[in-house]
Amino acid sequence: MAQPMLAADGSILKWFGSCYDIDEYKRALDLENRISQYEDFNRIVAHNLRGPSGSIRMILTMINDASDEQEKAELFRMLNQSSETLNETLNELMRLLEVRNSKNIAYDTCDLQEMIKVTAAMLKGQMMEEKAKITTDFGVTSMQFPKMYLESIFYNMVSNSLKYSKPGVPPVINIVSALINAHVTLTFSDNGLGIDLERHGKDMFKLNSVFHAGHDSKGIGLFMTKTQIETFGGKISVESKPNVGTKFTIVF
Repeated sequence: MAQPMLAADGSILKWFGSCYDIDEYKRALDLENRISQYEDFNRIVAHNLRGPSGSIRMILTMINDASDEQEKAELFRMLNQSSETLNETLNELMRLLEVRNSKNIAYDTCDLQEMIKVTAAMLKGQMMEEKAKITTDFGVTSMQFPKMYLESIFYNMVSNSLKYSKPGVPPVINIVSALINAHVTLTFSDNGLGIDLERHGKDMFKLNSVFHAGHDSKGIGLFMTKTQIETFGGKISVESKPNVGTKFTIVF
């Protein structure tokens, strides 16, 4: 910053200036940013491990209640699959942590059908319990995106539909991809409880916002999903009616 010292006729006699060392300020901003990134990572870890660990717990309960040996054998096979999924998720999270330690987050070629496979494996127990069905219509079969983040987005969308399904009504979750105006668009729609957007629309993606009582919800999933999508230049919107269902549209 500099200011001139003027003579009576308006001419500049000399300049007075000052300068500041902004290195400390830049380091403080960088530290704040990295703390925010690790907080985001911690939320991903806590949230994404709930699915496979919950599946393992449910399958163990089923094994304890099962009397038929063939049924038990099938449940043990599913338990092994859920255990492998948990291990794969941990490995992916460790890989993500390594990436987060670098300055750039790499984009992967993500196969959307593989996203469904991974998500269904993570939520196997919940899907069995709810007799849920996932249908797909992929006009776009793959996209460029950080794999762990896209898996987290798919997980959050599907787990929300399972969690907020209507009592006695098997959830049907339809996932569609398309290329619209040069943007990959994903939609996740279900036949669940739905949300009163006139009442809750403004709080839809806020942290710790819960719209249905008694569902063991922490109000983290949608907030985290929106943050992940917007971090990479995308947008998310929602359409919903109580007792009809909910549709999320994501544009990348």
